[in-house]
Amino acid sequence: MFRKIFSEDSLWGSARVIYHLVLVAVSATIALSLPLIINSSAKHLLAFWSAIGNKRLYLIAAEMVFAICLILLSNYIHRSWEDRRLASIARKAGLVFLSPGEGQMVRNRVRRLKEKQGFARDLS
Repeated sequence: MFRKIFSEDSLWGSARVIYHLVLVAVSATIALSLPLIINSSAKHLLAFWSAIGNKRLYLIAAEMVFAICLILLSNYIHRSWEDRRLASIARKAGLVFLSPGEGQMVRNRVRRLKEKQGFARDLS
């Protein structure tokens, strides 16, 4: 009975409960502080916008920075998605016969890779 109460599973279970309680507390703190943050940032944004609102150079610079950030974010998401897909294929490759997908486009891609790399090389 002593082993059952103080097993590793119960310790990991209590750690998960504490983690979730901390996560709920942090999210509640953020939610309760949002009105103060928005009020403060709105005042600063209005003061900033009144200084640069009619200047085209600042508007173009802000647009370029925003576009670059979007490009970097989308590139990061695409790369992580592709890495996750390749990791999943590599993890499953030793267990069962696995194709990267089904359909004509996938078959054409695999055929082009085989022609380019040869039949004896790994396609991943």
